[in-house]
Amino acid sequence: MGDKNFKWWVSDSEDAEIFQGPYDSRGDAIQVGNSDFDGEAFYIVEADKTVMSAYVDGEAYAAMIMDDLSERNEECFGEDGPDDPWAGYDKPHRSLGNAIEQAVSTWLAAHPGKTWSFHEMRNGEYVTPAAQAA
Repeated sequence: MGDKNFKWWVSDSEDAEIFQGPYDSRGDAIQVGNSDFDGEAFYIVEADKTVMSAYVDGEAYAAMIMDDLSERNEECFGEDGPDDPWAGYDKPHRSLGNAIEQAVSTWLAAHPGKTWSFHEMRNGEYVTPAAQAA
């Protein structure tokens, strides 16, 4: 998924692993390319960055947490251990799973991970500096 915040980037080729940027305008990208690529042709592109999505299996984590809660609270049960302490609730694993998924989503929104790739590229072109073209 992309952030839909298209900016301009510059590199030595269309399939480069590293692009310089972002730049607010095509002209800014060309200016950087002219100064950084020593008169050689370079590639500019308008692109949006990928963003991380909060896809987690909350129910799987809920099962681990609920097992851990039972183990860490042995004093709450007889010597045979717990016999499903949440049996009286409707879908307790799903309920906790939903809470975990929401917490991860909220946390990721506040702490977006830095991504390195583009989601979508458009308006790409090679630019030949004027001195070389003459």
